[in-house]
Amino acid sequence: MELSLSARLERFAPMWREFEGALRRRESRKWIWTAIAATTIFTIYLLVGFFLVPGLIRSEATAWVKTKLNKPIAIGKISFNPILWRADIGDLAIPGRDHPMVALGHLRVSFSLLSIFESAYYFGEIRLDKPFVDAVVRADGSLNLSELVPKSRSKEPNPTVRIGTFTVNDGTVVFSDDNLPERPKKTLSPITFTLNDFETNSATGGAFTLRAESDSGEAFAWSGTLSISPISSRGHIAVHGLRSATIQKFVGEVSPVALTSGLIGFNTNYGYAYEKGGLKLDLGSSNLALSGLGLKAEKGAVQGSAKIDRLSASLNALTFAGTGSVIRKLSAAVSRLSVTERKSRRLLARRIEPSRSTTSL
Repeated sequence: MELSLSARLERFAPMWREFEGALRRRESRKWIWTAIAATTIFTIYLLVGFFLVPGLIRSEATAWVKTKLNKPIAIGKISFNPILWRADIGDLAIPGRDHPMVALGHLRVSFSLLSIFESAYYFGEIRLDKPFVDAVVRADGSLNLSELVPKSRSKEPNPTVRIGTFTVNDGTVVFSDDNLPERPKKTLSPITFTLNDFETNSATGGAFTLRAESDSGEAFAWSGTLSISPISSRGHIAVHGLRSATIQKFVGEVSPVALTSGLIGFNTNYGYAYEKGGLKLDLGSSNLALSGLGLKAEKGAVQGSAKIDRLSASLNALTFAGTGSVIRKLSAAVSRLSVTERKSRRLLARRIEPSRSTTSL
């Protein structure tokens, strides 16, 4: 007696169920092995990033400085986060005469890995904490920092780089001039600098802020925009409390008039650009203020002394344009100049009586 179709299928049902179960177990094992492989690869990636990359950074940095600058470099602790692609390097220093020529307390660099598939490499953050620069004009007139210029450069075009935030915190610059008899020295600290949304091949430019203070309380502030394609910058510069003694230290040997006392301050809005047509500089809304300025001349035919209690001047606009050493255009507009002088036995300038203490142009 022949079996019906349904009966035949019933006979094969256990075999089918067994085959189906085998397929499911095989598919399950496939996913398990895939997960194990992915976990293994990711673990190896993390181990390489956390433990091998710091050593690679150290060896490459040491080799580059030795090859390009012919100098040693000291590098402290290095850490790298392969998940965030962030490197932290501590205590960098390139030796100088008696102490480091340049040094850095901490460097942080954050890079976007996905940017390698884009038109520009993107660094989300570059941060320099406690940088130190010892700038020295040697007795022969050369600058020690020229030793940090690489001996050779690549002929390949530089890739486009975008920077989200570039900051300098608590920086120090020491400048000394051994070419002068008194070997004057000046320290600027702390120095802070912030640059946002900067791109190397963009004409728009990134916004920046620079602030510095000297050991004598002199303050410098600079803010604006900066681009390098083309090279241009617009912004505002202000100097407050600049002591005449600071200027005298560095220019006294070549100046026929000595600055004996006083404070100097100025601020200006500016625009600067350097293109194929040459250099262009625009100054506008500039102000100069002097207080308690003492002058003394003991060199040459003109001798005497003067004391200017207060001097203030405003400049509406000054434009400079030129190529090389050729000035194509130079114009200026002075809106106000007032001078107040104290009575003196001998004056270099024309005496102004107290009742007529202000002169305007």
